[in-house]
Amino acid sequence: MAYIFKEGEYMKKFILISILSMFITLPCSAKTNYHIEVVQTGNTGVYDCAYEGVMDGLARAGLVKGYNLDVGRTVIDSGPGTNPLGRFIHYLNLNKTASCIADKKPDLVITIGSHSTTCLKDRFIEKGIPVVFTNISSPEVPGMRSEGSTGVSIDTDTNMIMDAALLAFPEIKTVGIIHSSTDYNSEYISKTGQQLSKLGLRVIIKQVDMNEKITSSARQLMAQGVDAFFIPVDPYYKNPNNGAGKDLIELSFAKKIPCISSGFGNIKGSLIYISPNFDEMGDLTAGHIIKILKEGMDPDELPITRLADVNIVVNANITNKLGSHLFPDTNNLISIR
Repeated sequence: MAYIFKEGEYMKKFILISILSMFITLPCSAKTNYHIEVVQTGNTGVYDCAYEGVMDGLARAGLVKGYNLDVGRTVIDSGPGTNPLGRFIHYLNLNKTASCIADKKPDLVITIGSHSTTCLKDRFIEKGIPVVFTNISSPEVPGMRSEGSTGVSIDTDTNMIMDAALLAFPEIKTVGIIHSSTDYNSEYISKTGQQLSKLGLRVIIKQVDMNEKITSSARQLMAQGVDAFFIPVDPYYKNPNNGAGKDLIELSFAKKIPCISSGFGNIKGSLIYISPNFDEMGDLTAGHIIKILKEGMDPDELPITRLADVNIVVNANITNKLGSHLFPDTNNLISIR
């Protein structure tokens, strides 16, 4: 049987076949949707900046939230309690959160901050989910790096932070450090104390429980001759249940004792704090994610990247209120705000 088409009908038939052919081959070239889950312990402005930095970095790399990227975010506010029962409840909460996230079967999990990384990442890795961490202070901390994970750390130089503080307050001789009983913190605190000692400073270290008020310990250190407090990177100072940073600064400020923060972001009233470049940190984190999701690389193949672009910020208002004036050459080392 012969089929006869008029000229217009033939063109319609040709176009229809072409369109059908395009749809048949479309899955090969269609955009790929990825699913990422983000988890953090502690609800702080610094973590918000880190999160937004990663989302912006992914968008610049071609993964846009709401277009070809589905993103879930979980924020765990509560910290471990001051007694075994409280710590057990916190442990159960972490397990439940990790299980809920793993059940969503994401392509990758991002952990923000040191605490969420050490506490949660292995739970995801056991399920075959790659982990990329960001906004951590020290990848050398035990348990921070394991097979199936990689990420970005912030290179905080304790010596440089204290050098800046000593420019403003050269009379500092004894430094107090108050830290939590979190297991992964012990090596970091020990290393920090050694670095401060090498600067010729006397260092007094006091350990507290996560929900313990800081006032009593701070007064004890003041009685031992502390003339500056060094606030370490510690979930204790992010725990809303204790108000540690605020209380320490108020107490020390009344005695004209400076507080020097090695944490990321301003603890209101601290003399010095660290201000990371969140855009760069986001781009570095996104780079790891792209290589894992799009290029099929294993996290173990990707070295931990250190963020070197970090500003040490001196609060000029605080130096003036504490009775100090910065030397002219301080501007060569630090940012003054």
